[in-house]
Amino acid sequence: PSFDPNEESFELRVDAGERNLTLTIVPDLSKYNPQFCPTIEVDGKPLHFSPLDQLTYDVELDQDIGPVDRTLRIRLSDPSGPHGFGPLAQTKAHEYAVRILQAPEFQRVMALQDLSVVGPGGSELPPSPRWVRGSADHELTYVLPDAQGDVKIKAVCSKHATALRIDGHLVDGHDAYEVPAVHSGSKVVVQCEYKDEMWAPVALFQAYTLGFRTSLDFSHIGFSLGLSQRGGYCA
Repeated sequence: PSFDPNEESFELRVDAGERNLTLTIVPDLSKYNPQFCPTIEVDGKPLHFSPLDQLTYDVELDQDIGPVDRTLRIRLSDPSGPHGFGPLAQTKAHEYAVRILQAPEFQRVMALQDLSVVGPGGSELPPSPRWVRGSADHELTYVLPDAQGDVKIKAVCSKHATALRIDGHLVDGHDAYEVPAVHSGSKVVVQCEYKDEMWAPVALFQAYTLGFRTSLDFSHIGFSLGLSQRGGYCA
């Protein structure tokens, strides 16, 4: 909600990718003796200020691509201290709870961090085009040394992704997934997923398609046959 000095809880949504934000705190000094400014604490730590200067507080958000959900507590209290007698003495104060929410950077959360494919002979197969973390290529081709064989795929999603699937099967990111009887023309789909009750109630994902062919497979090459008039004709 919009700020209301009489309220206690507020929600602040920050654009994804922002790393810092600045809060401007404007105490109502008309309620205090000009010689005694209110005591202000942020998350239990005193915030020193001068009534002649603008009071700001810098908040450093998480420096990674995941979501943010944290609550900042700002407490303004009477500088004169507790009023009353003995154990009944109390300090007049008002505390504001500011809940800071920031969505994850979805595309980066669902991007592959590492990918390797080991062929039937136990050697790692290089992809085409060459793939590195952060690459925009989502369709990769691998050349099989034999006409058919088992391959092992090791894929790693970001730490904020909630699932890794290979051909629809849920896979532990620490293990290699074996695909049996891969042959020329086979395709395997690798997906990094993100699902969260607040940010993505329905799972979001990025898919990578791994295609396979043999070194003797010419099906990916197109041929055309031409004959000039001088060379004759076809009947």
